[in-house]
Amino acid sequence: MKLNSTLLAITFSLAISGCASTRPELPVVNGKVVFPPLTLLSEERYAWDDSKSEALNIAHMALPANVGNGLRDMENGENASTGRIGSGTRIFDAALGLAGFGLFGILQSESLAVGVNNAVDWNPAIVEIVSKETITRNGNISYESVRDLVSEKVKSSLRKAFHEIEFGSTLTLKSDLSKPSAWIQIYSADVCSEARPFESRDKSIGPFTKNKLSSVYYDGNDSVEEYCAVGFDFSVTQVDQNGNIVIVAEMNRGLYFAPYLSQTYEGYMIFPNIYDINPIESVVLKYPFVSKSGKELLFTKPL
Repeated sequence: MKLNSTLLAITFSLAISGCASTRPELPVVNGKVVFPPLTLLSEERYAWDDSKSEALNIAHMALPANVGNGLRDMENGENASTGRIGSGTRIFDAALGLAGFGLFGILQSESLAVGVNNAVDWNPAIVEIVSKETITRNGNISYESVRDLVSEKVKSSLRKAFHEIEFGSTLTLKSDLSKPSAWIQIYSADVCSEARPFESRDKSIGPFTKNKLSSVYYDGNDSVEEYCAVGFDFSVTQVDQNGNIVIVAEMNRGLYFAPYLSQTYEGYMIFPNIYDINPIESVVLKYPFVSKSGKELLFTKPL
């Protein structure tokens, strides 16, 4: 699938070894893991502001999750920025399988993380605005309902770009559950052979990681499987003026798929102008933007 995105360059990777540092024990009822409900990060209701662009309203809905920081409307949205600046050496795009991706390129440096302001260091994220009833169970916001709603939409979106892609389960990493992280397993070798090296410093790395699922995921079984993944950190940020709940799913794995999702995801996604894929490489965009079902929305002041 050819992309006509404004994205310019690249970087990021989530080390699975860091996921097991804080593992609360979870109850199991009838063979199923019971996850705690999600809680709103802000008690303030968000009121849509017509003096802001649609893109900036979406960014401000995501702010309690530390997504959308640093953005403001400009007279020309192509001049917008999170304020994070990247420096490094541009390398040949095809080295990471980016040939044909238009404005994509690679930014490489041994010190990308030096001096980074964490407040403006965030990854592409899905922003969903859903009715309370859609994700509420027994009076609480159900993490499983939030996770499954987003993951099914992500799978549907990626099938538009990769027609033969084979998905496995969506499983929750053994990690701190204040912002639970779930990965969608992918079993397609041709897709994973591009996706996994993309966010690794080692570009010769194989297409799959191999794990005993129960050792990595709360809800994984005891099988040993080979897969790559696309993953997200999940949170619910606030309630809007209509009583709907704002879901934020920030990408933490499989950033190779971000430009595809910008074209195919049915809903809102927000993209910063720079984000990391590993310690020495970053994706750099011409400007930040919000995609709305494939349509690009800029941070341009309304007339």
